[in-house]
Amino acid sequence: MPQKITFQTNGQWQGGGEIPPILKQVSPLKDWITQFLIICKKLGKKYTRACANDGELIGQEKANICIELNSIIGGLLVLRRYITTDQPDKFSSLTNQSYNFSFAVELYRNTWGGRGKMAGKQHLKISSFSQWYNTILLKKTRELFTYYGKSLEDQQLDQAEQEKFIKILELIVYSIISMEQILLARDIQY
Repeated sequence: MPQKITFQTNGQWQGGGEIPPILKQVSPLKDWITQFLIICKKLGKKYTRACANDGELIGQEKANICIELNSIIGGLLVLRRYITTDQPDKFSSLTNQSYNFSFAVELYRNTWGGRGKMAGKQHLKISSFSQWYNTILLKKTRELFTYYGKSLEDQQLDQAEQEKFIKILELIVYSIISMEQILLARDIQY
């Protein structure tokens, strides 16, 4: 299974990554969330260390960050499977007209693989990895978990709540794939 995503000029992408062993099982959810946030924070530290010497990512440093991004996607896809009633190993994204982003993925024992399409026009308006990391990855992830907690105040997640949760999750996946595309295509500010 490829540990990276490749991008075509027409917006098509395909690839996959590892599912971190600690994120394979979502139960208990509280512990899973804690581990997921630790992995996200490790990404930030890894990026900071990689840029410490020369202020930029090059070659293997970019490849290592992309592998970490793909692992975070793997964790989110496991969570998406957990949230759905039938918990399929194969699924497609919900339609997202505002971002023109779609994908179909399959979860395997230790990895995930998929393909999809992104809008030709860049929707992710960021100037640095740090900005993306703080304002999109961490903020949207907290929003996702907060929404889930509030949705369960009545002890159940109805269909509309489930769909909203999945849409937030898929926007995070979209932002990660977009960030990977940006990292691979050009230099981005620290």
